[in-house]
Amino acid sequence: MAKSILLSGRKKKKPIRRVSTKLSEPDISKANELDGQQFSRLRDQCYEYYRWEAKSADCKRYVIDYCKSKEEWKNKAKAIQKNPDWRFGSTLGASCRLLSKGFPDTHKAYSEYWESLPGTMGSVKPVSDFVNKHLNELFEQIVDNVKIYVQDVLKYQDIFNFIITKTWLSRSRDSHENVKWHSHSTSHISFSYYLNTPPNSHILKFANPSNYNELFAGLNTSQTRDGVKERNELNASTFFIEPKEGSLILFPSSLEHCTQCPSNTFTGERLAIVGDITLVYKEDSANNYSMGYINPKYWRIY
Repeated sequence: MAKSILLSGRKKKKPIRRVSTKLSEPDISKANELDGQQFSRLRDQCYEYYRWEAKSADCKRYVIDYCKSKEEWKNKAKAIQKNPDWRFGSTLGASCRLLSKGFPDTHKAYSEYWESLPGTMGSVKPVSDFVNKHLNELFEQIVDNVKIYVQDVLKYQDIFNFIITKTWLSRSRDSHENVKWHSHSTSHISFSYYLNTPPNSHILKFANPSNYNELFAGLNTSQTRDGVKERNELNASTFFIEPKEGSLILFPSSLEHCTQCPSNTFTGERLAIVGDITLVYKEDSANNYSMGYINPKYWRIY
């Protein structure tokens, strides 16, 4: 069945008191023209500036602006935005701000300079690599809760990898904009992460796939409603969840569901990040089960 989880983070940290230097943002317009050592100094100056001048709320704004400008992140921007301010550090915020302003993602002269310094190892990575890594961490809380749902609620063993196969934005803007009954036949688990839930906005409704207590076919459906004097969890053919802002609802993709607005006068906008997840056996479990998807290592593509 469906499982509703209210996402929560760690306790908010006590903010560090900053001493503002009242400086302007560093000029990066000629960054590409600098030699390696000059670029290194400018880079350090930039990160030092944002470390002292940018508050957590500023860093969050820089990150969201960056996400909205990138094709691979713009559909996830609203979900990332729901994270509390303290999760947006100065290094991530500065990186996003600099890239948005045209700061070079890579700089050949700087890479050569850095590698020539004593004690350095490896090579300089693009700034976007760091950004993408940390943005994924902000989004991966969904997968963490999927693991809780599968392993702690449904009590399955830790034998699966979880692959998010698709995500999209679900938007309902008035009482008549409902999603009809459907299921997601190409995945195993589906989720809805609610970015906002205005009063009287849409509920998520599910069909009861079992009806174990139905004494004969159709007795509990609307066609024979006169046969049921009072609806409860034992005889209901459908059930619903009233989402709350910040909640994550997980359910088997095969479960028939729809959205329905309880009010005919609702004129707001309800937003949710919706997606599908496929379970794939981990490599060491591939030969132990004849059902489900084995590890892609064993797939053959034609």
